[in-house]
Amino acid sequence: MPKNMRGRLIGLAVIIGLTVSLTGCFGGGDSSVNAVVRGEVNALLDRLEVAFLTEDVDLALSCYSDPFVVATGGSETTYTHAQQRSIFELAFTLIDYLTYDVINRQIVVVNAASAIVTCDIHIKGTNPSMGTIEEMDRVELTIRKVAEQWRITKYNLLRVTPLSQVVMPEAMRVPTR
Repeated sequence: MPKNMRGRLIGLAVIIGLTVSLTGCFGGGDSSVNAVVRGEVNALLDRLEVAFLTEDVDLALSCYSDPFVVATGGSETTYTHAQQRSIFELAFTLIDYLTYDVINRQIVVVNAASAIVTCDIHIKGTNPSMGTIEEMDRVELTIRKVAEQWRITKYNLLRVTPLSQVVMPEAMRVPTR
């Protein structure tokens, strides 16, 4: 093999190696973009939890796009922030939220500005006339960047289960006497 051909091949191998290592090709874990998106999406979901526990309507609304879609049982309804404000105010008046946890988060990064999250929302609250309300909702959230801010653009309710029907992992169960 001629000397300058060998030099070209070595140079080409170095360029390919650098390209692969810098772009994250050939797998090897989460890309830096995916890691950033996951972190930002988790921060949004954490903010949603705080909004319900503190019953902060404005904070709750800041987690959603205006408008956004709620899907249940095969039908979809679009809500504006003005409409959702009334719903949140009523919910916060009727229910004293003791628990609002977004758990079992499975985040699929679609691209740098979009993600799909499948998760469980554990809700526990009290109401003077109904007593304690507790359920586990399985939801799929479409989350996108809107004006450079992460927002829930679609809330798809997959399943509602009264907590008495949820089989909790042994470590999460409260011992009974």
